[in-house]
Amino acid sequence: MKGFVTYINETIDSNNVKYLGYSMEEMIADYNTLDDYPTMAQKKEIALKYGIESKKVKEIEHEILLQMRALRFEKKEFNNTDLRFYYRLEVPEKTKLQGESTAFILFLKDSLFKKIQERKLDKKVSLAKTRDWNYYMTGSDRSTIMDYLKCIDVLDSRDCAKIETKKEKEEIIEGIRLQLVAQTKDFFEQYLADAEDWARRIYDGAPKRVETLSEKRRNLEVERNVLVETLRKEKGIRYMYDSQYIELNKNIDKLSKTINELKYILKKSKNDFIQENREEAEKTFNRNILNLAEKLYEKEFEFAKITVNSISNDPKLFQLEVTDGNITLYARSIWAAEWSDKMIPHFRFIITNKRQK
Repeated sequence: MKGFVTYINETIDSNNVKYLGYSMEEMIADYNTLDDYPTMAQKKEIALKYGIESKKVKEIEHEILLQMRALRFEKKEFNNTDLRFYYRLEVPEKTKLQGESTAFILFLKDSLFKKIQERKLDKKVSLAKTRDWNYYMTGSDRSTIMDYLKCIDVLDSRDCAKIETKKEKEEIIEGIRLQLVAQTKDFFEQYLADAEDWARRIYDGAPKRVETLSEKRRNLEVERNVLVETLRKEKGIRYMYDSQYIELNKNIDKLSKTINELKYILKKSKNDFIQENREEAEKTFNRNILNLAEKLYEKEFEFAKITVNSISNDPKLFQLEVTDGNITLYARSIWAAEWSDKMIPHFRFIITNKRQK
């Protein structure tokens, strides 16, 4: 790896812990002794061995784990034992990776990437980069992806060539973003106004919807009770596995969830609810503008000459022309959930080679 890129910070010390020269096997044996109800004499002996004065198992174990990390700076090859004790080391999350050697971080990154491939999470990695999370992702999968991305960030922070490239890329994207912001002022104001109108409509209609949905839920509950009486005679306790009974329960649960969401809205003042939705719409708009700038960066523009112009201010079909005088692309908005009672109206930009008429 070093033959191709120059790394900085390669001599990061391990929390200023000097490596004492113990082998991994010896340190594991000491760690296991502490894990197995050690005597006071054993604790004292191991503590003195690692140069600390403590009778607390946790503190002595922590010192051993720091020595293991110091050893990782001496090593070039690693295995699952190194990973296991890396995860046991309790240090601030923000600096945990920074305290590791580049060689170990590369090993950790590769092991995480194998997990990502095994779990078929490749597509979700790109979503995580833009914080566009799939909220049905398990906590374990999310943790694996975030740890993998942290490894990449730390490695990039040590790569001189990548530091310069990243800085240049960020400057170009920021230049495009600022032009997009300047040309979308009217669209932005209309989008916020639409978000406020949606919030008013939802808040004003919430009491009536709660009443209507509650009546519908009561009717379904009556229907379920009648069905249960019939099914008990036919199937006994196995009525709970009947498909009609299961479907009724699902529908009742959905209604209950919606009713609770509406009641939660009504606990707030109308102005607070409108303001919350306006702020969320503003965050969404800014995120979409940044995403658009990042997508345009991937195109083969001569960025020093790039200009952005709005060619349609229709809020339902807003269009931008992006050109460097040689290449011309068009970005237009696509709206969704405009009249939905469940989801705030939102949009995204798509990039095309043709202007929409």
